[in-house]
Amino acid sequence: MTELAIDAKALDERARAVFPQVVQWRRYIHERPDLSFHEEPTADYIAGQLQALMAEVGRPGALVLRRPLPTCVIADLRGGAGDGPVVALRADIDALPVEEQSGEPFASCVRGRMHACGHDAHAAMLMGALKLLLEDVDRIRGTVRFVFQHAEEQGPGGARDIVAAGELDGVKCAFGLHVMPIAVAPTGTIAVKAGPLLAGQDQYEVHVLGRGGHASSPENALDPVPAAATCVTAVLQAVTRRFAPQQAPVFTVSTLRTATDSFNVIPDEVVLKCSLRTRSQETRRVMVEEVIPNVFNHTCAAFGLTCTIQRNEGYAVLDNDPELAALTAKIGAHVLANKEDVVTLTETFNASEDFSAFGQRCPYNYYFVGIYNPEKQCVAMVHNAKFKVDEDAFLVGVKMHYGHIAALLM
Repeated sequence: MTELAIDAKALDERARAVFPQVVQWRRYIHERPDLSFHEEPTADYIAGQLQALMAEVGRPGALVLRRPLPTCVIADLRGGAGDGPVVALRADIDALPVEEQSGEPFASCVRGRMHACGHDAHAAMLMGALKLLLEDVDRIRGTVRFVFQHAEEQGPGGARDIVAAGELDGVKCAFGLHVMPIAVAPTGTIAVKAGPLLAGQDQYEVHVLGRGGHASSPENALDPVPAAATCVTAVLQAVTRRFAPQQAPVFTVSTLRTATDSFNVIPDEVVLKCSLRTRSQETRRVMVEEVIPNVFNHTCAAFGLTCTIQRNEGYAVLDNDPELAALTAKIGAHVLANKEDVVTLTETFNASEDFSAFGQRCPYNYYFVGIYNPEKQCVAMVHNAKFKVDEDAFLVGVKMHYGHIAALLM
């Protein structure tokens, strides 16, 4: 594994020096949240700040900025120490349609929108690391690609746009992080897991098509309600028979509705909206290609009905490269205060992340930056209206981003 020649004490001092700017950037973005696929104002702000950083550091033109879409920013920092690989660091920048109740003095100024998943913090930490790396550009052998990505929160996700634009072509590896308020990862720590960290996610809309009629004579109709109910229970039963418990997917029917609102009318159809979460690509394949279509098609046929199945392909399983995960853990043990500040996770989370799309072009590692701090009321989970970020964790994120580049390109 790569030997680390990072002066941890000096890096900590530099991270503390840039910390006030990171907080300022984060709070500016937090007050002005943009929803997925509408992040142009946030992207404009980031691009403007990167231009200002080049002037501040005295490195005009050191960054090559691109806007593959108006909603994202790509910044390349080519090192002055010679040719080398391209390593990508990514931060997502979109917010959520949530009415903020955090009580922060810099809460969202936009009604019904909130950075309830910490993407404002992700962007600010990456900007902080960028400043430190800009100062050290003459030590870098290769290129750092900073990806400020739009639309993580809404499928099909902005990561696919980044891949489609060719921004991952030729990249050796990529790293991403997420602030996370979980008790096992208090502020000051990172949490790492090799292999699958986050589940794959798909959405289904199914129409069970029958023929309506009077509730007193179902034999003269083709009732879609019992067929739909049977399909739901059959999928849930199949999950327990087809998969070991540790690999079992989560299949949830969140909506089941008909067009009628009556005690004595059999409807023509039932509409179901379903969520599928899977922890491995093989589990996902079996559910998508076998279980769901077979259960719905054959069950409906047995009732004399038909159905249509629309799958909205979501995010793939986020499957961390083991060597890169080990490198992240090693960097964390080196640049953080104690080796105990690196937490090894063993479970796969059922949340999803479109960073997994980067795996179409390069290996990657994605890890958590702990922000759990009951003393500061930083305990609410992401996507909660009371979600708060412990800003002390920004030191960790800046040092980890910098550490990956120091380990691979210096």
